[in-house]
Amino acid sequence: MSTSDDTGAIDRRALLIGAGLGVVSVVGGVLIADSVGFIDLPLLDRGPDDGLRRVSAADEVRLIDTYDTVLSDASISDASRSRAQLFRDHHAAHLSALGGPPRSEPDESALPPLPQGQSASAGYLADLERSATRVRRDACTTATDPELVRVLALICSSEDLHARAWSGGPA
Repeated sequence: MSTSDDTGAIDRRALLIGAGLGVVSVVGGVLIADSVGFIDLPLLDRGPDDGLRRVSAADEVRLIDTYDTVLSDASISDASRSRAQLFRDHHAAHLSALGGPPRSEPDESALPPLPQGQSASAGYLADLERSATRVRRDACTTATDPELVRVLALICSSEDLHARAWSGGPA
């Protein structure tokens, strides 16, 4: 296949392929730059729901990291360890439902500190879950996508049950 004739001119097929590759390169570069925050393109913005989804996913990551900290404590009871593992798994499912990436094994050095003592940890986790419940409930009133509202409401309900369980109430 020749890209030029005897006069040195480029044939139409080569020109179209080159132009197509150029457009793909520019669009790909713009999308990558937008995704890493180098530029902000309103045309690529997915609206306020995208922001709610990202913030909620980041909150779930923090909750998972907190539960990983609890699970790394050798002094907690078997019942608390079982509950913490179950709730950590719930938060991993929440993250997945929000479109976040699956969590790998925790980096022990990056885990958040927890209050010392079993009852202090349970109270801290109850407060954390209550706070997450309020944030998800408020997000439900802001979201515009009905599916996102449904997901946030289900997560809110789950986090409320977690708070009740850590507080010693009915779960």
